[in-house]
Order: sequence, then structure tokens, then C-alpha cells
Amino acid sequence: MVGRCKPAWQKSNQGLSHVVMWHEVNEAVDVSFEDATKEHRRDAERSGEEIERLTVDENLGDIERACLFLASNAHPLQHSCAIGKLPSLFNEYGTKAHEAIFPTLTASLDEYSEHCQIQAAEALTTILLDASLSKEAPDWFFPIAFRMINGVRTPEVMKSWLGTMRALVPVVPQQMLTEDLLQLALARAQGEESKQAHVVASSIFGAIAPFLDGKLILQTYLHKAMGLCQDTDSEVRTCMCEQLNNISRSVGLNTFMIFVFPELNELLRDEELVVQSAAVESLVQLLGFLPPDIRQIQVLPFLRSLCDEGNAAMHVCLARLLGDIIIKMVPDLLEDEATLLLDAYKILSQQANEDVRQLCAYNFPAILKTIGARKYSTMLHATYLQYIQDTSPIVRCTAAACLHEVAKILGKERTASYLRESFYSLLKDPALLVQSKLFGILHVVLGHFSVSNTQSKATTYANMIPSLLQAEKSVSGTNQWRMQRSLLQAFPLLAEYLTSDQIYENFVPICFRYMADGVPPVKISAALALAVFLRNNCKIQQRYELAQKVVKEYGQGQSYWSRLLYIDFCESFLRAAELRVLVCSKRASWSWPSMPSRIQCRAFE
Repeated sequence: MVGRCKPAWQKSNQGLSHVVMWHEVNEAVDVSFEDATKEHRRDAERSGEEIERLTVDENLGDIERACLFLASNAHPLQHSCAIGKLPSLFNEYGTKAHEAIFPTLTASLDEYSEHCQIQAAEALTTILLDASLSKEAPDWFFPIAFRMINGVRTPEVMKSWLGTMRALVPVVPQQMLTEDLLQLALARAQGEESKQAHVVASSIFGAIAPFLDGKLILQTYLHKAMGLCQDTDSEVRTCMCEQLNNISRSVGLNTFMIFVFPELNELLRDEELVVQSAAVESLVQLLGFLPPDIRQIQVLPFLRSLCDEGNAAMHVCLARLLGDIIIKMVPDLLEDEATLLLDAYKILSQQANEDVRQLCAYNFPAILKTIGARKYSTMLHATYLQYIQDTSPIVRCTAAACLHEVAKILGKERTASYLRESFYSLLKDPALLVQSKLFGILHVVLGHFSVSNTQSKATTYANMIPSLLQAEKSVSGTNQWRMQRSLLQAFPLLAEYLTSDQIYENFVPICFRYMADGVPPVKISAALALAVFLRNNCKIQQRYELAQKVVKEYGQGQSYWSRLLYIDFCESFLRAAELRVLVCSKRASWSWPSMPSRIQCRAFE
């Protein structure tokens, strides 16, 4: 751990010292700039006695320092610093770290601040996700997690430790599930227990269900769990909604229809919106589990009514889930029934709520894939145009982000017919947010307009030039160098679709301008694009003029930066020559064999 040493007047004869301050904690914990500023001010105001208390021997090893920082009488900053280092310590030292650190952590955890208790739960969960960790780790962590969920905690602390316990459930022996967790849940599910106890019981019931036999669940706790669905507190009912998917699949369809489905129906009509939303999400998770006749007769009318009558919050929930709903339900529906579901989607896509429209746009590729490319023109094209022309930049940005997915589903011919104008419109969008998202996938999108008819293909890409130039003009006047780089990274693909004259007149000057005035990463991308243009140019005179200009302005340039850029250009040109086939529209992205740039070595980024 990097820290600062004592001032000279504080140093002892025993060697250097180490002070843990805010900047050290910042290495282990994400903090805001404002928090860091406030803490630095506190550092400046600390007394000599407080600094002395925060000072430890700099020669201590990582494990020894962690044990010292985790002690209950240590400073909260030291607690936070040591907890943040736990994943790396366990990854490096394994069993040794557990034997040295865990006794101190276990003894002191209850005395930590709420923030540190939450941080400890997150650290243990991170450690559990490490596949290289010792197989004994679940046995190490189960007792401390069990103790934390078996007490009275703040809601945030309890939520974090329940998450850790859910991560433990798949990797602990089944005996622990039945003898420890199940018994705890049954005890906490009693009617006289508190709301938090019922939430703990609900969470455990759902977490252990996939790992227990259905008959055992029916015999031991299914009736208790269904009783919690009727709890007077909405938080408990919401938590139980989240567990119904696991419990239902474990007990089987017959038991589900008898005991769980009636409770789910009541939760779907709960007076509390948060409960109803959680129940809808649970229903969507169970769609693949439900019989087709139940989906058609009961689920479809209910969802359709929510789209028509639900309030704004429910519309947000439905818009988020509707892609999954249509994917799971449409294959089993008749054409008229599928049309009803699609009409519900269109109704949501026209809501005044921006969040609803944005979520509908996000789900558009999934819905198109389910409906099929053949029906796009009659059923979905108008909806996608609506997203492209939406007044909200967020909605247009989402539509731009999924353009390559839509194009892939439609195929090149339909893409060129239906998405060409939409693509031009997005390139000229006045919002930089939209252009930034489009530039990030531009190298993928360009190839989807490459139709089989040579003349149509040439016309499509020729008509694309003004929009590309306008997009470049809009971004060149900003300091958004990442957008400039994304646009330039797509330029090499143009060599396959445009003529030498078109590239020479329109895009070569752009490359030279960015090579001269761009920031280092942009210069590199411009040099790469220019190398591809030069290698692909079919006219000897133009190739000669380009080569001469590059040599004169960069190879013989006065600035060493220019000469370094010339070397990068030469490397790019050699790789282009070696690859021969410079552009391949079937590839998902444009990339060169890894080779560090000399300008990039100047650590711009």
C-alpha cells in the first residue's frame, strides 16, 4: 500500500512509518471528487496525535497491515482500506490470508460502520466469484455471512449480506442448506417476527429452492412461503415475488398450478404498484414454464390490459420487459393474437414518457427478430422511423445503437431499401450523443448496405458521402477526440465501397488535416486510414502525389512528432500490404495485428 511517511520530526529510530490517508483508501474504493476534496481538507486539519494514531510501521507486510487495520479500534479509513484490499490479498495468499485475517474481521465486523459492513459483504462476494480461489472458501465465509443475516441490521447492510449468502448457496454442501439456512428461514418466517425477518426468510426460500428436491420444499416450507405472499408489508410481498421463479421451477408444474399460481394472480393485482411490478417481472420469468393455454387464455389478456390501462410506472416496467414477453409468447400465438401483442408494443412506443419510448427502442431488435424480416415493412418500419425522428436525443441514441442489429436481421437488400435514409438522418443528427453512439458501430453498419447489384451498391455509397462529410464537419469543431477517432477508424472500410476519386477528393484531405491537427490517438487513426487509402488507390498519379506528400510533410518534417507519425504510417502501410485483402465486410470490426504506436507510447491516454 502506498502511503506517506512521517515528517522528519515524527520519525523514530526504528525505521520508516506509514500513514493511511484518504488517497490510500481511494485506491481500494471508488469515491467522488467532492468526497476526496473534503477528506484532504480533513487531513490538513488533523492533529499530531491523530496522525500518530494513523501511523504504522511501513515495514509491515500486506497481511500484517490488513490485520492491524481491521482491528475494532482502528480508524474507519483504515477499516475501509483493508476491506477494499481483501480480494487481492485472498487471490495472492489464499489460505494464509484467511487464517491471519478472518479472526480479526469476524471479531470486529459488528463494530464497523454501516459503509464498511456493506463493503465487507461486497468484498467477500467478489472473492467467491474468483474461480481460482480455494475450494475451502465457502466454508470460510458461510459462518460470518450466516451470522450477519441472523441479526438485526440496517436495510442496506442486510441487503448486501443476503447477496453474499446467495452467492454462497450454490457452492456450500447441501447439509448446510437444510440444517442451517432452511431452519433459519423457517424460524424467521413466523408471524410474530419483524418485517426484516420475513424478508430474510423470503430471500432464503428462493435462494435454496433450485438446490432442494421439490417434495422436500412442499413438505417443509412451500406453505410458509405462500403465506409470506400475503404479508401485510409490501416489502415482504415484493421480495416474495422475486423468489417465485426459483420456487415454481423447483416444485414442478402441477404443484405450481395448485399452490403458487393463485398467489401470483393476487400479487399481479396488488394495490401497491411496486408489488405489482415485481409480480409482472416474475410472471415474465415464468412464461417459458407456463403451459401454452395459460399464456394464451390468461396471460395475454392481462398484459394487454396493463398496456391500455396501467399508469406511467407500470408502462416503464412493461416497456423494459416487452421484448422478453414477445420472444417467449409469439411462437405459440395465432397471428391475430400476435398482432394484439405487437399493437400493445406500438401503443407503448408512442407514450409521452421518454423512458418508456427509450425502453421500447431498446427492445426493437428482439421484437423484429421474433416477428421476422419479411414483416418488417408492413408491421415495424414505421415504428423504427418514429424512433429515428423522436424529439428525445436519448430515444434517437438508442435507435442508433441498435441499427447494426436491425440491419443484420433484415439482410443487406432490405437494409439498403428501408434503412438507408434512417442512416443518413442519424449521421446528420444535431445531438453529439446520437452521433457518438453511431460512430462506435459505424465500422459494422457500413457493410450492411453492400447489396449484390453493383450499380445500386455504387449509388448507395455515393449518396452516403455528403452525410459522412457533414458528420465529420460537426465533430471536427468539437473537442470530442474519441468521436473523431471512432469516425476515422471506420474510414478504411470505405476503400471497398467508394472509387479512388471519391476517396481522394473527399476523405484524403480529412486524414491529412487530422494528422496535422489532431490529438495523438486521432493522428494514429488518420495515418492508418490514409495508409489504406494509398494502398487501395487505383490511379498511379494520385498514389504518387499522396506518397510524396507524406514523405515531404512527415518523413522529412521538422518536428520529431511528424517523423514518428511517419514511422507509424509506414508500419500501417506494410500491414495493409501484407493483408492484401484490406477490407472485409463480413468482419464485425476493423482491427490490425497488435503493435504499439510510438506516439501512443507518449502516454496520451
